[in-house]
Amino acid sequence: MKKRIINIILILIMITSFGTAGYLLADYYMEKNDPEYHVKKIVKTIKKEEYPKEPIKQEYVNNLPNYRQQYNNEYIKGRLKIPNIQLDTLVTRTDNNNYFLEHNLYNEYDGIGTAIFDFRNEDLVNSKQINIYGHNTENEDIYDKVPFVKLEAYTNEETFNNAQDIYLEIDEKEIHYKLAAVKVTSDSDDEHMIIKFNQDELYQKHLDRLLSNTLYKNENVTITTNDKILIIQTCHYNPYNTYLLVIAKEV
Repeated sequence: MKKRIINIILILIMITSFGTAGYLLADYYMEKNDPEYHVKKIVKTIKKEEYPKEPIKQEYVNNLPNYRQQYNNEYIKGRLKIPNIQLDTLVTRTDNNNYFLEHNLYNEYDGIGTAIFDFRNEDLVNSKQINIYGHNTENEDIYDKVPFVKLEAYTNEETFNNAQDIYLEIDEKEIHYKLAAVKVTSDSDDEHMIIKFNQDELYQKHLDRLLSNTLYKNENVTITTNDKILIIQTCHYNPYNTYLLVIAKEV
């Protein structure tokens, strides 16, 4: 009798264990198939720390020559920092938009690449619009090697509202930007790739198109033809074959 009871208990334990394992497995696959899985994972990583306050304004010290010497890379032209999503990366520029998307800062072939300025942004001080591009990834194993993966957090409204300050260091100065909008656009929409304007009217039409159909928009930031903007572009995966644009205004 005792043996029979023990067998029944063991069977019940096995059934419970299989049931729990099945539930956890099903839950895992449901989570992985969630369209927002990628973003939630990144947001969770960023939220390990409280959103820091805006850094105290200090006299700008240009460290770019030191980075050029450190990496033996004359093409390092800037440093992009978004403190509240812990993004901090050097930005390169050559005479094309391809080389450093396939090479690292040491000029070695690397599919992860580096962040790049659009090669047409030759005058970073006076350009009406500065474009920066960089790769993204869905591979969690290399999140820490792909800085622009953190931009995905901007598709989360709380992150959008709490990561408004963007800084770009160039040789001449540090430029402070305020986040204006986040947009998901198809690869056939190249409005953001227009960066030079001969007339204010054309620039205004460009801004109107650029700021239409945004995912989120900062109603406290108004962009006029007198303003300069920054656009950061990376690949997006929800849906596939789209781009994520982070649009900011120089302040």
